[in-house]
Amino acid sequence: MKTRSIVLLISLLWLWPFILTAGETSRPDTQSPVQGKLLSSWDILIVQQHLAELHFNPGPIDGVWHPETTTALRTFQQQYGLTVSGELDPATRMAL
Repeated sequence: MKTRSIVLLISLLWLWPFILTAGETSRPDTQSPVQGKLLSSWDILIVQQHLAELHFNPGPIDGVWHPETTTALRTFQQQYGLTVSGELDPATRMAL
């Protein structure tokens, strides 16, 4: 039970920026969190862990965005009916 609570807390902290900005529209001068460009190594590590738990091979789970991470994310997006971009957009982040 304690482990489940910790995982839930970490997931909520990871999703918090997207929860706060859920109603905002994006502006042309802003970038979305694409792959390793705007994501911290912690964010990438969490993505890799979630993909691995769902049996998508993200490559090494080390907080570094690898080509395997992109492939796993694209496969995840396709299988879950999301826009297949290989990018960690808000819809993909919520689905993970």
